Amino acid sequence: MQILVTGGSGNIGKEVVRMLHDQGHGVVVYDKAAYAGTAPVEAIIGDIAERERLAALTAKGGFGAVVHLASMLQFGCEAEPAEAIEVNVAGTVNVLEAARRAGIARVVLAGTLATYGTTDAHLREEAPIQADAPLYGLTKLIGESVARRYNALFAMNCLCLRFGAVLSGQPVASPGVAAALATLCGAATGKDVTVKGVAPCERRHFVYFKDAARAAAMAALAEKPEHTLFNIAGGSDCVTTFGDLAGLVRKHAPGAGKIEFEGRSGDRGTMDTSRAEREVGYKPAYTMDEAISEIVARIRSA
Repeated sequence: MQILVTGGSGNIGKEVVRMLHDQGHGVVVYDKAAYAGTAPVEAIIGDIAERERLAALTAKGGFGAVVHLASMLQFGCEAEPAEAIEVNVAGTVNVLEAARRAGIARVVLAGTLATYGTTDAHLREEAPIQADAPLYGLTKLIGESVARRYNALFAMNCLCLRFGAVLSGQPVASPGVAAALATLCGAATGKDVTVKGVAPCERRHFVYFKDAARAAAMAALAEKPEHTLFNIAGGSDCVTTFGDLAGLVRKHAPGAGKIEFEGRSGDRGTMDTSRAEREVGYKPAYTMDEAISEIVARIRSA
C-alpha cells in the first residue's frame, strides 16, 4: 500500500515511516522540514496549509491511507492562538479534504491527552472534556469532530489517536511538553537544565515515541475497527510525575546535570488503552525504565 505521512520528518513521523517501509509499504513524507530518517522514501517539502497542493499530491499518489502527524504543539498554541487554529484545525481540514477528493478512506489523525484537560481521573475515550482544556487539546478535539463528520458524510474511515505525553528525548520543532521532556532528558549530557512549562509534581501518562509510532502505523492498516477514537499510552508504570522521570534520568546517567522546573500546566489522568488493544492490536512494548535507558544511551553516544 502507498501511504502519505504528513509531519513525517518529526520524531514520531520518522519512526512511522521506518515501520511502514520495513513492512513493505510505499511511503511518501510531506513536511515543512527536510526528512532525515533512515528509510529510503520519497520526501516532499510542503505545508499542510497548501490545500490545493495537498489535493494534487493525493490525487496522483495512489495512496491507500494518510497518517496525519503535522501539528503545532501545546505551548506554541497558547502563545500563538491564531496560528494554532490555522495549523491544527484548518491544516487538518485540508488533509481530510485532500483525502476525500482522492477517495482515500483511511486517515489517521494524531491527537493528545491534553484534550481531556486537568484531571486525575481514569480516562476512557468518552471521558468528559474539562473546562480548562488547553488550546492545543481543543484544536485536536475540533479535528476529531470534523473527521467524525467526514466519516458520516463521505463514508470515510478516519481514526483519531489521543497520544499520552510523548517521550523521545529528541528536539521537536514546536514548544510543548515534548520539548520539555527533551530538555529534561538532555541533562544526561551532564549539563544543568531548566524544564519550562511544567512542575516536578505534575503527573502524566507517558508514551514512548516508538510505541506511539507503532500505534499510528497499526491504525493505518487496521481492517475494520468498531470505533474511531483511541487512547494510546504506555503501561501503568508510565503514569508518573516529571520529578520521578528526572530521577530515572539520573539513575541511567549518574553524572546527569541539575534539573530544575519552571512553570505549571496541570495534572492529566490515566489513559485506558483497552479499546486500542482490542480493535487495533496496540500494546505498549516499552516500560518507562526501558524508554529512559534507551534515550539516555542515545544521548550519551551522540
